[in-house]
Amino acid sequence: FGEAMRSFEVGNVRSKDLEELRTLLNECLPVLYDDSFYEMCVQLSEPFTRLAYLQDSVVGALVIRPEPARCQCVNALTCYVLALAVHPRLRRKGIASSLLRDWIHSIKELPAYHDVYLHVQ
Repeated sequence: FGEAMRSFEVGNVRSKDLEELRTLLNECLPVLYDDSFYEMCVQLSEPFTRLAYLQDSVVGALVIRPEPARCQCVNALTCYVLALAVHPRLRRKGIASSLLRDWIHSIKELPAYHDVYLHVQ
């Protein structure tokens, strides 16, 4: 991932990318997800699973699970950030920010979301 390779794209998860996604998350996060997690990533797809690609390789990931809201709001949903990861050699280059911005833009078209939360270790 040299300096000349700074251009990345944000896109949907593809079945062919699941092993790269698994490798990235295993390298970046203290959690080992089972196969059902990766199946969920494909099922949720856009906008809840977004990947950053650099030359067709997965270099970043954002996985969000929609859930009923924790508040008493009618028809409100909440979003739980299950995973946000960027390849260690590509951090501080705006990839995670781009994934989050892309997701925020995507959910503007969807039903009302009340909040977003995540667990940090």
